[in-house]
Amino acid sequence: MPHHVERARLASLQQPQYPLASATVGDARELHHSNQSADVVLMLGPLYRLITKEDRLTALHEAHRVLHDGALILAAAISRFASLPDSPSSGFFDQTQFAPILDRDLDEGQHRNPTGKLDDFTEAMFPPSG
Repeated sequence: MPHHVERARLASLQQPQYPLASATVGDARELHHSNQSADVVLMLGPLYRLITKEDRLTALHEAHRVLHDGALILAAAISRFASLPDSPSSGFFDQTQFAPILDRDLDEGQHRNPTGKLDDFTEAMFPPSG
C-alpha cells in the first residue's frame, strides 16, 4: 500500500544509522525482481489477503522464484479461530452481523466483511484446521 511504503520511508529517515534499502508498492503474484535475487522473502499479508487458492499459490511460486537456492520464505497466516478470542474485547459480540461472520470464519476459513465498516477486518482467507 502506498501509505505504508511512505511511512516506512519516513521512519527510515529517523534512523539514518539503519537505512531502509528500498520499499515499493508491489503485487505478491508478480514480483519485479530477478530470478534467485533475494536472500529472504517476507510475506506478511498475501497468504491471507489473497482470497483464491490460485492467487496464494502464485504468490508462493513468485516468492520461490526470486530466492537464491537454500534461502528462506517467512510467511504469516491468520488462524480461522482468530476472530473468536478477539471478539469479546473488541465488542464484536454486540453487533448483530458478527455471528454469521464468525460462523463462516470457523466453518470455511473465509472472513467476509459485509458491513462496509472500515474498522472491521478486511476480507481474508484463513488456513484450514487439521
